[in-house]
Amino acid sequence: MDNLLCHRCKIQTRTGAANDFGEQIYSYADTYTSVLCRFSSPKGSKIRLDSGEFVTDAPKIFLKADQDVSENCRIVGVVGFTHTYRVMKVNRRYDGNGIHHTDCDLEKVI
Repeated sequence: MDNLLCHRCKIQTRTGAANDFGEQIYSYADTYTSVLCRFSSPKGSKIRLDSGEFVTDAPKIFLKADQDVSENCRIVGVVGFTHTYRVMKVNRRYDGNGIHHTDCDLEKVI
Protein backbone atom coordinates (compact mmCIF):
# COMPACT_ATOMS: atom_id res chain seq x y z
CA MET A 1 0.00 0.00 0.00
CA ASP A 2 2.82 2.42 0.88
CA ASN A 3 4.13 2.57 -2.70
CA LEU A 4 0.70 3.83 -3.87
CA LEU A 5 0.78 6.81 -1.49
CA CYS A 6 2.47 9.33 -3.79
CA HIS A 7 1.23 12.60 -2.21
CA ARG A 8 1.78 14.37 1.12
CA CYS A 9 -0.61 16.37 3.27
CA LYS A 10 -1.07 17.99 6.66
CA ILE A 11 -3.90 16.92 8.94
CA GLN A 12 -5.33 19.69 11.08
CA THR A 13 -7.56 19.15 14.11
CA ARG A 14 -10.41 21.49 15.00
CA THR A 15 -10.45 23.06 18.44
CA GLY A 16 -13.08 25.37 19.85
CA ALA A 17 -13.58 27.88 22.60
CA ALA A 18 -16.52 30.06 23.55
CA ASN A 19 -16.34 33.82 22.96
CA ASP A 20 -17.79 36.48 25.26
CA PHE A 21 -21.29 35.75 23.91
CA GLY A 22 -21.08 31.98 24.45
CA GLU A 23 -20.67 31.21 20.74
CA GLN A 24 -18.17 28.56 19.71
CA ILE A 25 -15.18 29.92 17.78
CA TYR A 26 -13.22 27.22 15.96
CA SER A 27 -9.62 27.17 14.85
CA TYR A 28 -7.40 24.52 13.30
CA ALA A 29 -3.93 23.42 14.34
CA ASP A 30 -1.50 21.11 12.55
CA THR A 31 -1.70 17.69 14.20
CA TYR A 32 0.32 15.77 11.61
CA THR A 33 2.61 17.17 8.93
CA SER A 34 4.07 15.47 5.86
CA VAL A 35 1.58 12.56 5.97
CA LEU A 36 1.87 10.02 3.14
CA CYS A 37 -1.42 9.89 1.25
CA ARG A 38 -3.05 9.58 -2.16
CA PHE A 39 -5.53 12.23 -3.26
CA SER A 40 -8.24 11.43 -5.81
CA SER A 41 -10.57 13.94 -7.45
CA PRO A 42 -13.08 12.19 -9.75
CA LYS A 43 -13.88 15.29 -11.87
CA GLY A 44 -17.61 15.40 -11.22
CA SER A 45 -18.47 11.76 -11.86
CA LYS A 46 -21.87 10.63 -10.59
CA ILE A 47 -22.39 7.93 -7.99
CA ARG A 48 -25.62 6.24 -6.96
CA LEU A 49 -26.40 6.08 -3.25
CA ASP A 50 -28.18 3.13 -1.62
CA SER A 51 -31.34 5.28 -1.62
CA GLY A 52 -31.21 5.44 -5.42
CA GLU A 53 -30.27 9.13 -5.45
CA PHE A 54 -27.48 10.23 -7.80
CA VAL A 55 -24.89 12.67 -6.43
CA THR A 56 -21.61 14.07 -7.68
CA ASP A 57 -18.72 11.97 -6.37
CA ALA A 58 -16.61 13.79 -3.79
CA PRO A 59 -12.82 14.01 -3.67
CA LYS A 60 -11.15 11.30 -1.57
CA ILE A 61 -7.91 10.81 0.25
CA PHE A 62 -6.33 7.45 1.00
CA LEU A 63 -4.17 7.06 4.13
CA LYS A 64 -2.27 4.31 5.92
CA ALA A 65 -4.36 2.04 8.14
CA ASP A 66 -2.90 3.41 11.38
CA GLN A 67 -3.25 7.10 10.48
CA ASP A 68 -5.31 9.01 13.04
CA VAL A 69 -8.02 11.11 11.35
CA SER A 70 -11.62 11.99 12.19
CA GLU A 71 -14.59 13.84 10.76
CA ASN A 72 -14.25 17.63 10.72
CA CYS A 73 -10.44 17.46 10.54
CA ARG A 74 -8.89 19.43 7.70
CA ILE A 75 -6.61 18.03 5.03
CA VAL A 76 -4.15 20.51 3.50
CA GLY A 77 -2.34 19.44 0.34
CA VAL A 78 1.44 19.77 0.55
CA VAL A 79 2.89 17.65 -2.30
CA GLY A 80 0.95 16.45 -5.35
CA PHE A 81 -2.24 18.44 -4.74
CA THR A 82 -3.24 21.78 -3.30
CA HIS A 83 -6.20 23.32 -1.49
CA THR A 84 -7.77 22.63 1.86
CA TYR A 85 -10.50 20.04 2.43
CA ARG A 86 -12.78 19.11 5.32
CA VAL A 87 -13.14 15.42 6.18
CA MET A 88 -16.81 14.52 5.74
CA LYS A 89 -16.61 10.78 6.41
CA VAL A 90 -13.88 8.36 7.49
CA ASN A 91 -13.98 4.83 6.05
CA ARG A 92 -11.77 2.05 7.46
CA ARG A 93 -11.16 -0.59 4.78
CA TYR A 94 -10.49 -4.15 5.88
CA ASP A 95 -8.87 -7.16 4.25
CA GLY A 96 -8.41 -10.69 5.64
CA ASN A 97 -5.80 -9.51 8.15
CA GLY A 98 -7.47 -6.40 9.61
CA ILE A 99 -7.53 -2.76 8.55
CA HIS A 100 -5.82 -2.39 5.16
CA HIS A 101 -6.13 1.40 4.74
CA THR A 102 -8.32 4.39 5.53
CA ASP A 103 -10.08 6.56 2.98
CA CYS A 104 -11.96 9.78 3.61
CA ASP A 105 -14.66 11.62 1.68
CA LEU A 106 -13.69 15.28 1.42
CA GLU A 107 -15.34 18.64 0.85
CA LYS A 108 -13.30 21.54 -0.48
CA VAL A 109 -13.01 24.49 1.94
CA ILE A 110 -13.69 27.76 0.15
